[in-house]
Amino acid sequence: MWMKWLEATNARDSAGAAFLRARFSPPLDAAQRTWLANVSIDANGTPSVVPPGTPMDQASYVVPQIRADDLAARAEQKLAEADQASANSTKFVLLAVVLALVLLLASIAVKLSSPKLQVALICVSMLLLGFCLFRLVFLPELV
Repeated sequence: MWMKWLEATNARDSAGAAFLRARFSPPLDAAQRTWLANVSIDANGTPSVVPPGTPMDQASYVVPQIRADDLAARAEQKLAEADQASANSTKFVLLAVVLALVLLLASIAVKLSSPKLQVALICVSMLLLGFCLFRLVFLPELV
């Protein structure tokens, strides 16, 4: 777009140059103003003479790619946080399922007629309960 603006300026097409300049990105527009700071400009905003170089050579011009890279890095960080939250969620759900299994085994144990099987199921459910309580203590806190 800047090259088309330059062509319109060199052709003394003030309307075309103004049309294109109005569509410059904010970083390019700021650099354009700096670049044209020492040049006389007519009422339409067209410079009388084009200075050497380009606005993209100005220190005030921030390449849009840099901002895109910053946003991509921020997105990567947010994705890592989301992955961690998903892993924590999965751990909580697994504990809920195992705790439901503890309840199921304990309820089945009281229905059995053999005392050895009752003790075995109660022991298994107590071991699972202990495992769940241990894991629950070391899971991250909910905020």
